[in-house]
Amino acid sequence: MLEGFVNADFYRLHHVLKSNSADWMIDLTKPLRCDNNYWDGVLIEHTNEHILYSENYDLLKELYRTMKPGAVIRIVAPDLNKYLSWETLRTSEPKMARYNSLPEAISNLTQNHLHLSVWNFELMAELLEEIGFSHVKNQEFECSQVAEFSDSPNHEWQSFYIEATKPI
Repeated sequence: MLEGFVNADFYRLHHVLKSNSADWMIDLTKPLRCDNNYWDGVLIEHTNEHILYSENYDLLKELYRTMKPGAVIRIVAPDLNKYLSWETLRTSEPKMARYNSLPEAISNLTQNHLHLSVWNFELMAELLEEIGFSHVKNQEFECSQVAEFSDSPNHEWQSFYIEATKPI
């Protein structure tokens, strides 16, 4: 939870799982119930991989609509390129060493945790630019154009960080 932000979460069974501290319970595969130019910025962390590519396109178009001109979107997602570098990273990244083989690492990325899509910076950048975002940048952990954005240290080892701006 980030202080001063509208924190949203998605549960298909949210009526059963009543212990959530999110401000909004939303289905990101549906249109957002807010006006055009509503958000000052958007931070999405380890979410995009849980919906299909077509749903990601629709979601990012919807976020583009609802973000104010000049607003920044930051997306953090598991990085396919890091997983494909398993052979090298397993010696320097302890969490990557938990996998005994590249297929096991890829299986975690593609099948565990209800993942429905896989991403790297290049694919996400292409999608953001197609939708109309500008100034698409490959960022680092805890390095953002928006000081208030905060990254979870739990995801650093496996993630890419990308930011883009809705043009003014």
